[in-house]
Parts: sequence; structure tokens; C-alpha cells
Amino acid sequence: LECFEFMAKQGDADAQYECAVFYEKHINNIDKAFYYYYLAVSNGNNKALDALIRYYLFELDEVPWDNNVLEIFEKAAGNGNIRAQLALAKAYYFGQTGSVDYGAAYKLFETAADKDNEEAQYYLGEMYNNGYGVALNKVKAFGFYKVSAQKKFKLSWTALGKMYFYGYGTQI
Repeated sequence: LECFEFMAKQGDADAQYECAVFYEKHINNIDKAFYYYYLAVSNGNNKALDALIRYYLFELDEVPWDNNVLEIFEKAAGNGNIRAQLALAKAYYFGQTGSVDYGAAYKLFETAADKDNEEAQYYLGEMYNNGYGVALNKVKAFGFYKVSAQKKFKLSWTALGKMYFYGYGTQI
């Protein structure tokens, strides 16, 4: 550990990542692990970026959407991390970043949906069903709900059931 810490202090992103992993897995010091993950991300280590996303999404009760956290999630989303894309999209969709941004949410949901993410497909259905940031389009909403429901995303089942019941977007 001392060797890695020495190299980490010299700015070596891989050593910073290894220090973070060691502190997280072997010493169980999440504060020190977070510190080294953050340093490694600042120096371009993508494995550390994924670890930070995991930390924010699974270790905290609520993501603190400040500018640093937004930057981390935007970087991870840009690198193709679907969890980051989805979390960031929902933060924009629900206004957790300080204000609702349906345009940003749509782009991220669309990117994740293109990778067959059923939750993103559901939210695209919601956006079209309610006209949130897009033109109201019940047919498109129905299509997104249907694809998501086929993948067993439960919220889509409810939404699709309502669409059938009211005849929205269907041929019934």
C-alpha cells in the first residue's frame, strides 16, 4: 500500500485507483477510498469513474447533485456507462439537479434505450405520453411502453394497461 500511496501522491491515476480499491475492500475505509477514487477520476482513470458511479448509486441514500457529482456522472454517461446515463437522465427528468431539464433527460434516456435499457424505454414512453419535452405522441408512448413491458419492466405493464384501457396509441 505504501508504494501505491507514494505513486498516487505523484499523480499516478492507476496507483490512485489501486489505493482506492485497497481502502474500500481491505481496510473498509470508504472515505479514504472515495478520496482516491475521486483523484483517479480527476486524472482520467475510467475504472475509478465506474467505481464512483457505483458508490453514488448504491452506497448513498440519495445522490447529492452538486456540480462535482454532475461532472462525474456526465463524464461516465459520455463514456457509455448506462447506469450513469439513466441516473443522470432521471435527475434531469425529476429536477433533482435544481431544475427540470427534459431536453437533457430525453437525450440520455434515448442513448440508454438504444442499448435496450427497459427503464429508459419506459421513461421515453412517459415523455411522449405526457408531452414532457417532446410533442405529445400516444402512439410512440405505446411503442416504448410495449418494448419495455416485454422486458418485464413492471412500471411499463401498468402504463401499457392504461393505454389499452383508454385506447391510447392502440388500434383498439
